[in-house]
Amino acid sequence: MMKAIVFDLDGTLLNTLEDIRASINYARIAFDGEPISLDDTRRYVGNGLRKALVSSILEHGPRLECEDEVDLMFQLMVQYYKNHPAVYSKPYDGILSLLDCLKTSGYKLAILSNKADSIVQEITQKCFKKDLFDIVQGQRSELSLKPDPMALLGIIKRLMCNNDDVLYIGDSEVDYKTAINANVKHLIVSYGFRSKEELERSGIFDSIAHVPTMMDIERGLSS
Repeated sequence: MMKAIVFDLDGTLLNTLEDIRASINYARIAFDGEPISLDDTRRYVGNGLRKALVSSILEHGPRLECEDEVDLMFQLMVQYYKNHPAVYSKPYDGILSLLDCLKTSGYKLAILSNKADSIVQEITQKCFKKDLFDIVQGQRSELSLKPDPMALLGIIKRLMCNNDDVLYIGDSEVDYKTAINANVKHLIVSYGFRSKEELERSGIFDSIAHVPTMMDIERGLSS
């Protein structure tokens, strides 16, 4: 049976924080809001772009009159991000060689992100070589966001793999819960958008602080 590695995108494969911050701040400034910091952005990400924007509004304003204005801000944010998907984003050191090694070794590779699918497709095309991943999937209207397991289970089915032959790799409590909910093995990293201390406060005590090695992946699949 084929084995597969499913990756989260932001904070796992790519450092996308600066581009996310730019898109949030574009929408905020359009509504006379103050720009947010990179650290604020890091705290907000993980549950989709809209929730990140809403978190920034709740903490830093601006004061809005109605929900429709949130919708307008979100539309501005997404449009800006679609037009500037990977100005600063780049793979973490060691990721490209890891992916090449996995591909050469016969693993199926996939990406599952809570970010809008159209943006995920653009970023993946810009940052990775063609045909590296068997499936690339972001947020789609017919599926709930992670940690709901249905999107991950759907990918596993499309890859024609058994759950026991899949390792899910992410960098946040959302990714951890996604793997648990889908009943698949997981590997959580702490070099991305959540520190080891933050992960431990969420009950995750087995994270690794480096880009996974083949040994880490083989160990994760055999656990």
